[in-house]
Amino acid sequence: MRSKTVLGQFALLIGLFQLPVSALASDPEGHHHHEFEEHQAHLHGAGLLTLVQDQHLVQVSLEVDTHSLWGFEHAPADESQWAKVEQVMTRLEQGHALFSLNDPAQCRPDGVNLSRPEGLDNPSEHGHMELEVSWQWRCEAPSALNQLEVGLFAQFPELHSLTVQRLTAQDSGGGQLDRQHTTLSW
Repeated sequence: MRSKTVLGQFALLIGLFQLPVSALASDPEGHHHHEFEEHQAHLHGAGLLTLVQDQHLVQVSLEVDTHSLWGFEHAPADESQWAKVEQVMTRLEQGHALFSLNDPAQCRPDGVNLSRPEGLDNPSEHGHMELEVSWQWRCEAPSALNQLEVGLFAQFPELHSLTVQRLTAQDSGGGQLDRQHTTLSW
């Protein structure tokens, strides 16, 4: 139980220093910008990926607008949109395959936490909609962890860039990933 508490504390610490995604993300596709409730700029196709390591536990969290995942930011209007949402949610729940932690760390999947977007079940919802999901691994050799390969871009064509924040026992850092650069090494 202590490890999960420490992971939460690390995630909170990262959140305190977090920059708006748009401050670091480029907009090569000319995507639409608009303001959302927290008054941070919002950019379709960009997300925030956070990696936190605490001893043998590793958590990778994703925050992204739903347009980047299923092509719209409103409650599904018909059965085909609901089917797309359910397909994406299932893919994310089984999403450990969307990432590769370097082999010497000997990490194995240890859980998923998927938060349904607020307003998803409200047919009148037409504002900004964001999804948060986190995947956990348990690593036998956590000190060997020094690389994360991200397969999200191949699965989600509307996703163009990820701002990455990382906090491990050794150090912290970050970077920017996109369709041409899918691996973060440290």
